[in-house]
Amino acid sequence: MGGFERFTLPSGNKMLYCPTETFPPGKGTIQIADITAQDLNLFHSNLKDRSQPVNVLELGVGPGTFLVELASQLFVPSQFKFDGIDFDPLSVKLTKHNLKKIGIWRHIKINVEINNADWNHSETWNNFKNIYYHLIYFNPPYLHWEAEIPEKLGDTPQDMVRADGHGGLYHYRSVLKRLPSILSKQSGSSIVFRIPEYLDNKDLASNEEGSLGRVLWKDVIPQIPNAKVIYNNLAPYAKGHFCKIII
Repeated sequence: MGGFERFTLPSGNKMLYCPTETFPPGKGTIQIADITAQDLNLFHSNLKDRSQPVNVLELGVGPGTFLVELASQLFVPSQFKFDGIDFDPLSVKLTKHNLKKIGIWRHIKINVEINNADWNHSETWNNFKNIYYHLIYFNPPYLHWEAEIPEKLGDTPQDMVRADGHGGLYHYRSVLKRLPSILSKQSGSSIVFRIPEYLDNKDLASNEEGSLGRVLWKDVIPQIPNAKVIYNNLAPYAKGHFCKIII
């Protein structure tokens, strides 16, 4: 197991421990988390029954940048349940640590369950049976195959870094279609995911075989009645866009 580095997130005095073999916290991820936190605060305030937690799932937690920033911006994080998976055991360990630190900082208990798992394995999805999430954040590799990557990631399998791994948008095609089955049917529930930085809105509207648009409109949206699709630009903080599918 490798080592880790310490980073301070720009939104405050929150320290994040990040594995040396992964990308450091990105401004794009932090921006997505801040926007999502605003939506979740409104979602929670409109709940009539608050006896059960708001369930949040991140697929591909990395060092926990998204969940840590999200938890720090929620008005009542103690009423949320934070789940997540990652294929890297050190990332899982550090994400748990980072989220618990947020609890200490805010003087509350953070309900966390982060597991070492691979979303390409069927047993991973079997573990989600009878669990429904109000927010699912899918964080797959999104770099173009020609993009430069830090030297420290040179030994990392390329399909874990680039969206083009396994001959195209493999992770998007294999995972997105599974998410509606574990999404809560409650109004306001949503799926959020980062769009590969070399794609734009035209790609999301495409019906070509193998395109992200075809996956979205053929395999995902038909499973979610009354779904709305929202695209957001990450500029000027980062390259690319992110997509939100909301009931």
